[in-house]
Amino acid sequence: MSLTQEQIAHIARLSRLSLSPEELEKYRTDLSSVVDYVEVLSSVPSESLEGIEPTFPSVLPLRGDVVKEKPDPTRKELLARSPQRVVADQIAIPNIMG
Repeated sequence: MSLTQEQIAHIARLSRLSLSPEELEKYRTDLSSVVDYVEVLSSVPSESLEGIEPTFPSVLPLRGDVVKEKPDPTRKELLARSPQRVVADQIAIPNIMG
């Protein structure tokens, strides 16, 4: 099946591409060969193919939800995690007013 220049221009417009007339012709031949190849693949009898199954299970095992009790971090531990400088138990941020 050969695609027309109008079909390629429509595809380009949907893809928000602006193509020159030379590019339209190039893409027309390229896309036509892709469509032709898909038609060839669709004519291959696939009903007799057996044993084409995934080698991994379709449902992966999940880890169980286990709640581990941890004590809440202290204020000092939380402040120690801050990448900013800590002054008088407060996080110092840069001046944003200039």
